[in-house]
Amino acid sequence: MLDKVSLAARHPILALSSSLGKSERARLTLVAAYLTDLPVSTLSKKFDEALQTAAILKERFENTVNLSGSGAGPFSKHGLVTLYLIVRISAPELVVETGVAHGSSSACILAAMRRNRYGMLYSIDLPNAEYRARNSLVSDSLEGMEPGWLVSQDLRGRWKLIVGRSADKLVPLLRDLGAINVFIHDSEHTYENMTFEYLATWPFIKPGGTLISDDVNWNGAFEDFADRVAANPRVVGNLGVLRKVR
Repeated sequence: MLDKVSLAARHPILALSSSLGKSERARLTLVAAYLTDLPVSTLSKKFDEALQTAAILKERFENTVNLSGSGAGPFSKHGLVTLYLIVRISAPELVVETGVAHGSSSACILAAMRRNRYGMLYSIDLPNAEYRARNSLVSDSLEGMEPGWLVSQDLRGRWKLIVGRSADKLVPLLRDLGAINVFIHDSEHTYENMTFEYLATWPFIKPGGTLISDDVNWNGAFEDFADRVAANPRVVGNLGVLRKVR
């Protein structure tokens, strides 16, 4: 569920649509349109695909993990829908993400790439002690499972998983790739690490590309970085999006 106070403060039109009782589809469409700055008519053409992908991942996750009321789970539904639509519509050649965990965002991106028949995803992940401490019920039920276990075998041809800390692996990867279209932060959510990843990645994002960050409400790193690069931040709940104009 979206944080209504945050939503109302940042984008009153979306908050109003929620209070007026619009359908989940209509609310998710408005959220995706706001975050991506794309017209609803463009998003609607691929929206059923996005919803279906999110539903499949949710079912697979819940069939494997006993959450026992922990409240933990995959990337938020509006986050998965937004990720899918950005990749499906922009058809990026190269996407980099930090933080994989069970792999809901990775699987969503790869599903869109499969539809596009184009693109490659590079993911950097080091199993996160902080995540395991906060979500012990989920961690216990996933004992022995590899990062990205939600990514099915038929999606893995466009995926390279790099095991290690983003502090060690991110810059060498970016230098090897030269330029990327989309970056997604979902690793350690400290101010220092988030700022490091944003600063390291931004010069490598092509004009028209996108920086996406989960858990931007944990600290002020995302808004501070947006100010620093004079970009217009789009935030709903804990998900933030920056589009690189030039």
